[in-house]
Parts: sequence; structure tokens; C-alpha cells
Amino acid sequence: MRDKIVLTIPGKLIYVKPVRSFISDVARRLGFPKEVVEDIELVTDEVCNNAIEHGRSARNEITLICILNEDKIEIIIRDYRGAMLSLSDFQNLSVLEGYVDASNEEPRGLGLAIVRSLMDEVTVHTEPGKFTDVRMVKYR
Repeated sequence: MRDKIVLTIPGKLIYVKPVRSFISDVARRLGFPKEVVEDIELVTDEVCNNAIEHGRSARNEITLICILNEDKIEIIIRDYRGAMLSLSDFQNLSVLEGYVDASNEEPRGLGLAIVRSLMDEVTVHTEPGKFTDVRMVKYR
């Protein structure tokens, strides 16, 4: 089995909850254990929220690409804002981890670290000025 599902949603936070429900239902139907389904749902939520909150383009949408295989689920979240950071910044998590938001002095930027800790593979691909893909894989 190798199925591919593509969903494009408006870049508004109110649409993230249905995406979470969809991805958790797909993971559950693929036979992932409940704890893993919850992890997949959490990381999908985090990456979608980041794409929407930080995306700044005329194309106000994000795309979820879900590739289903016998042994894994592959999730790609694409936002069309272009790259705000370089690929080397994304790969160097110390740039993103634990920075303090000056407006409220609370730690921010832990999302990618959490995503990497819960998924088996995480990569970021950027096409400067066009889009950013966050690709996450979980094996059974």
C-alpha cells in the first residue's frame, strides 16, 4: 500500500483542529498504538500552527501531504511564506530552542525540538521565497 492524501486549508488557526482529527484518525486506522497516535497528532498540530502563525504571504494557505505506507506514515506540512530562516538555521536547533519572547518573557521556540523527539525523522526543506516543507516520518 502506498496512498497519498493532499489537503490544502486556509491559513487560519480554526482549521487546525479538523486537520488534527483527520491525521489522528488516519494514524489510528493504520494500526499505530494510541500513544503514538497522540504524538503524531501533537506534532501535526505544532507544525500547522507554526506555519499559520509565522506565514506571511499573499497565498494564505498551508498544505498537508500525507503519504501512507505499510511500515510508516509520512507527513509534510507546506507553507508558502518562503523561508524566514535558512536551512542551516533550521538544522541547528540551538537557534530555535528556548528563546524568550520579549513581549511576554516566556520560553518559545521549543516546537521543533518536541517534534524531533516524538518522530523518527524530521527534515526541513526550503525554496527561498516560495515555500517551506517540514517532513515528519513515524515508523510502525
